Amino acid sequence: MDDNRDSAPRTDAGDSAGVSTHVNSRFEDVPKKMGMGEKILNIFIEPSSVFKNLYYHNDWLTPFLVGAVLSIGAALLAAPYMAEAQKGLYSLMNVPSQAEKVGEITMYVSSLLTPLNLLFWWLIAAAIIFVLGTFMLDRVDFVKLYSIVAFASMPTFFTALLNAIYKLGQIPAVSSYDDYMDAVMPWTLSLARIFPGEGTLYSVMSVVDVFALWSYWLLVLGVTYGLRNKQFNAAAVVVIYVVIMLTIAAGLFALGNLARPAGL
Repeated sequence: MDDNRDSAPRTDAGDSAGVSTHVNSRFEDVPKKMGMGEKILNIFIEPSSVFKNLYYHNDWLTPFLVGAVLSIGAALLAAPYMAEAQKGLYSLMNVPSQAEKVGEITMYVSSLLTPLNLLFWWLIAAAIIFVLGTFMLDRVDFVKLYSIVAFASMPTFFTALLNAIYKLGQIPAVSSYDDYMDAVMPWTLSLARIFPGEGTLYSVMSVVDVFALWSYWLLVLGVTYGLRNKQFNAAAVVVIYVVIMLTIAAGLFALGNLARPAGL
């Protein structure tokens, strides 16, 4: 008998795309893979159980399917509002009506492609955390990280949905480029909406999205339980990751301002 036959990781070839099974040690019982519905429910009420299960059973497909449905639905709900905002901008730029029609069709097509953005940004997030984790964590695994990032992002799906519902039926008034930028900026459930006030603290809270904070906390739990690291180290990695992502966002915003149409 070969006593070491179960000591190496193993992949179950029967699993579906994005889902694999790992057996890490013969001395621990491998839990049964959670069902899709169970994971969707537990990520909101008992997230640590989901991440513990992901340690053995990678799965990015479940959050992708949920995100694809919600993101496409939110984008299509918000499309009429965004189309009106775009028409206002084209009017300011004196764009011909034919080009305006092409732009509207392009916007609707891009709405259907929004799920691809999820895959891209999950890849970026997993790569950043993987690099940080190489230096700061006891254990790091890119494939597991991708699944962890995917599940941790699930609360942010509500941001897009709430934004679409908030703008549903509204008609944006666009009389300047700044009006257009204000119109297309997503509505968020910031701390300032929950705790209204004024001053510097209020300004800071106005840019802190509740669902983003929720997502970051899930990411800490995921790196802790999904990769079996100390929670303090996981939190430190996530904090640095957030700073990096905010820097990237600020850079993209600055580039957007450079693309401001001449004369507007």
